[in-house]
Amino acid sequence: MPTNDNQLKRLQDAIVDRLKDDATIGGLPIHGETKGDLGSEIDIALDSMGIVLVVQTVKAGISNPNLSKPVFDSITFTVEVSENVMLNKRITALDAAVAVVESLHHYRAEGVPLFENKMINPAANTLTPYTFDGNNGYYVNFTIGNAG
Repeated sequence: MPTNDNQLKRLQDAIVDRLKDDATIGGLPIHGETKGDLGSEIDIALDSMGIVLVVQTVKAGISNPNLSKPVFDSITFTVEVSENVMLNKRITALDAAVAVVESLHHYRAEGVPLFENKMINPAANTLTPYTFDGNNGYYVNFTIGNAG
């Protein structure tokens, strides 16, 4: 956990922990986007296990800047599931992406004061497939209700 009280980073860490505790995907490499040399960690995971999950940085907007304190809304985040199909002998990227949705659907990040009363919901474009550099995967997109 970070030494400062960055609520968005704490939310990202709580999401990573939630996914690591999931019975279906918990044994897979799961990282937060800002952790160390992430590019190398992803490459190592793809080369060794054939699949990796990355919780990207949480994005938030403030639609009413004239309040006495900032109130984050328009909160979104994405979990990227990347698969090297040739090396992956475990769960497919699609099955892992569905497990991410099931694990985080209506999850509340307890212990993160700004978000513990807010439910995580799948976004309208929940699963977005992609192919990049010989790997397949899914962007799994989520929203969180107004927080503040």
